Amino acid sequence: MSFFYITRVNIPSRSAQSMQISDMCKAFSSQLTEFKLISPENVENSDIQSEFIWLRPKIKTRLRQLEFLIKASLHVIKQKPKTVYTRDIAIAFFLSFLTYKVAYEAHKEPKSFIAKFLIKLLSYKRNFYLICISNALSIFYQNKYKYQSKFVCVAHDGVFIEDYDKLRQIKKNDLREKLKLPLKRIIMTHTGSLYKGRDPYLFECIVKNFKEILFVQVGGSDHDIYKYKKYYKRYNNIIFVNHQDKSRVRQYQIASDILFYALTKENKLWWCTSPLKLFEYMATGNPVIASEIGSVTEILNDRNSILYSPTDEESILQAVKYFIENRDKSLQRSHKALDQVRSRYLWSIRSKRILDFIVK
Repeated sequence: MSFFYITRVNIPSRSAQSMQISDMCKAFSSQLTEFKLISPENVENSDIQSEFIWLRPKIKTRLRQLEFLIKASLHVIKQKPKTVYTRDIAIAFFLSFLTYKVAYEAHKEPKSFIAKFLIKLLSYKRNFYLICISNALSIFYQNKYKYQSKFVCVAHDGVFIEDYDKLRQIKKNDLREKLKLPLKRIIMTHTGSLYKGRDPYLFECIVKNFKEILFVQVGGSDHDIYKYKKYYKRYNNIIFVNHQDKSRVRQYQIASDILFYALTKENKLWWCTSPLKLFEYMATGNPVIASEIGSVTEILNDRNSILYSPTDEESILQAVKYFIENRDKSLQRSHKALDQVRSRYLWSIRSKRILDFIVK
């Protein structure tokens, strides 16, 4: 089956969206004989060698989005693929008027008037398929925009487990020495951005009440790291590590004793998100403490993680205490999470699920 993934997103970049698209392209291409990615050329990708066909149109005008849409569409019309896949609603809408199957991957509800209008019109198309990253989002589209369930597929995000299996062969202390982390201290780690709502402030009750724990924050912009370093300067058991590449982030995750996932309702996607970070955490085999909120509970529960209420400081403290006092039981939960990643949340499993849904 000929299959084109079209995106206006810059690839590569540090954004989660760019990383997710790159990972899905790798997964799709491993299962398809005719796969092609179409994204704009930029200074970072012009010389990249790819394992799949990657068309990078040069954008020369100020109307970048429109120029890319035209160039990508002309290529699609010329090549006539069986399926076009995108996270861009404008691309999905335009190409839905042709004879190809068009799949749109939704990560949130439409916000603008135009996006809402296009989503509504697409619900009448019989060559249009909607991929939702959570069950909550699927229910929203079916209720709000009257999508028929046979045209909607739920597919949570995933992970490449082999990246973690390789690191699992290395002793934790060896990783800690490499990362200059203490060998005999409990290390709790949070990886990723720091800009979403009040999420980073959830760290405080941990560093304030558990001096035996070293809290390690990996990632974030220079501006945000500076902001939170200043906020947490009175504590000596929290450190901030600037942005690292993906392989280095995995090392920090594996080298930790426990991983912390922070999410509050100030993050507008709390109800429908399917965070890449969660599946990375689960893939480590280390215990996870996470917010019991929104669509996170579609993935995590009290059998595969330790949950807390993000609005209740005492709940966070109890979750950490449970880990400290029940290390063996905590590891049992983390092993369950790892098993579930292997059976449900791999990129290869996700891409096959989506392909089976589109071609059924």
